[in-house]
Amino acid sequence: MLLIGATGLRIVRCTRSVSRMEWCLFGILLSLSILTRHINAALVGLLPFAFFLLTAHRLLAIRFTRSQLAQRWQRLLAKQSFGRAMLALTVGISSIVLTNASLRVLCYAAQTPYRSTVGVTFLFRLKFLMELPVDDRNQLLDTVSKNSDAADVKKVIALLRSAFRAETLTWDVAAFKKKAQASLFLPQTDENERKFHAVLNRTMWAFLYPPEKILLRAVATDFKRSQHATIPDIVKQLFVATTFYFSHPTAMPQFGSLITFRNNNASRVFAMFKDHPYFRHPKNLSFCLLLSFWLITLAPLVVVGKIRGRRAADLASYTAALTVMGLMITVANCFLTVFQPRFTLPMWELTIVSASILFGGITSLFLPSSRLSKASIDERLKCFRSAPKVSRKVQ
Repeated sequence: MLLIGATGLRIVRCTRSVSRMEWCLFGILLSLSILTRHINAALVGLLPFAFFLLTAHRLLAIRFTRSQLAQRWQRLLAKQSFGRAMLALTVGISSIVLTNASLRVLCYAAQTPYRSTVGVTFLFRLKFLMELPVDDRNQLLDTVSKNSDAADVKKVIALLRSAFRAETLTWDVAAFKKKAQASLFLPQTDENERKFHAVLNRTMWAFLYPPEKILLRAVATDFKRSQHATIPDIVKQLFVATTFYFSHPTAMPQFGSLITFRNNNASRVFAMFKDHPYFRHPKNLSFCLLLSFWLITLAPLVVVGKIRGRRAADLASYTAALTVMGLMITVANCFLTVFQPRFTLPMWELTIVSASILFGGITSLFLPSSRLSKASIDERLKCFRSAPKVSRKVQ
């Protein structure tokens, strides 16, 4: 993500045509990021959103510009930004296609059946059904059942209804998955498991398209929790998740040989979190405070850049896109699974990168004009040298 943020900044700040190498590098970084976590596919919208914001700004500037020459210049810049937005969208879609193709080829080479497991992940999102009154829960399940005509999806929803019929405080997702798979597909072969995952994926879409108000309220609640998460909360959850093995060693026997778990115990692992202060600080810095700092930093960049006649719209658009994409990844997580502090990492990272760029942009605005004009001259000399040579013959 750091490399994506840096490469995207180079593309947005480029005054001349962006080289193919830059676009290819950005596309490759997107593919690698999606391979680490599929939800990072939301980063495909980073550059298109930034360039669309920049296009809107330049079209709006035309209405407040009286000079015909300046209007024409703004119109040309808007056309350039829109063209780059479409090119960025093409690169992003190509990255998603390349990532999916890579996964399928790797699965084929390893003789492992390819299947999407997002439906299994969504089962954890359904834990919010435990907190609903019986009537509201049944009404939601009735509505979801009508969203699909597939008999196997309706059967899964019926199993959900029976699973939540009792007033239970906990819900074992693994046990429900096992029971649902046994009810739908026996024996448990690779082909039947692939079909079962496809059924769970269709069940997920029955819940999400269209989303009901009850589900949206659960998503909003989790998203609100994410805004108050702190960095120590994220780090602590990683240690807690690591200690999970020691209470369930038979469920994950392949983990026992790893150095993290070999000759170790839960108390010793969690002691690392307690013994190192840098894991527990800053305690009171929530994402809400970071977002407030970001907004306070964005305003001076726009105002001072306008007053001093410096380029600030490109930086403002790109930093806004970085922050919005981080928030969108978190929202997508809240739709797909139950909230966990570690899911806020992309939101933190992209907003910190965005704030760093804003701080650097504000600092450059207060630099002496001579240094800036020298940089501008160097930039123009590069453009002149890269331009095709014109014949000396004059007709």
